[in-house]
Amino acid sequence: MDNLQNNSVRSLQSETNLRVIQPSQVEPIVYRSNQSIISSQTTTPNVSTIELASSQSTLASYLPKSGISALNDVPSCHIHQVFEINESIPGGSENRFTIKTHNNQTIFLASEGSSPRDRLFWGSSRAFLMHLMDRQHQEALTMSRVFGCRLFCLPLKMQAIEVWLNPGILLGIVQEKFSLTDRLFVIESERGQEMYKVRISFGHSICIPKEYHFRIMTADEQTQSGTITRQWNSDLSCYTMNIYFADPGMDSKIKSLFLGLGFLLEYLYFQSRNCC
Repeated sequence: MDNLQNNSVRSLQSETNLRVIQPSQVEPIVYRSNQSIISSQTTTPNVSTIELASSQSTLASYLPKSGISALNDVPSCHIHQVFEINESIPGGSENRFTIKTHNNQTIFLASEGSSPRDRLFWGSSRAFLMHLMDRQHQEALTMSRVFGCRLFCLPLKMQAIEVWLNPGILLGIVQEKFSLTDRLFVIESERGQEMYKVRISFGHSICIPKEYHFRIMTADEQTQSGTITRQWNSDLSCYTMNIYFADPGMDSKIKSLFLGLGFLLEYLYFQSRNCC
């Protein structure tokens, strides 16, 4: 675990070519009050007392949320890929994504870090680091995808992606588990405890439709905790990966792991040629 953490921290320090937008200007804090009483005592020269009736005042803050707190009370997240001119060139540039909320507000910009050799030879099975930057130009999450590949539907190396909270704190891991009847992905905590599962039928694991939905179940597979869908977005004229949370008040750390699952499924099924 220490080696993984140290490698992640060193990778974060060495990544300097992130292309992200500058944060928007922060609006000032606004104080609103229905009753503001300001009085002055004239009995004492040059001394004044200010009384504010704050019992009915409310504080409206327009400061943008930073880090994974941007996921607080969010019912859904939508991953949009940013396409570039050289995207079709073999071994072209790394992928870029934007993560938006249900109201089309951008909360993260995701930038892949991988080598041209891995992109050319290993394609969507390549290992990479995905850096998620918040609206204040700070790195909120790092996702470390482990190299994994299959040959004739048999796993040569199980798929996995680690989700790290900066600086160097492991939130959990999404990894594939061996199964003879279907394809199973398990979300585990940083201590290796199974929390959620996603099962994909054997037929769809070979050839999956371009539009598809994945059910995120609890570890006992009795309750559905979320849904991941891939759908055509007519507004953007492209496919998007949509993550819906059964409980908008779910812990932002769990939502971060769902995001990691979404990115892993995106690369496995939709960045590759497994779509029907």
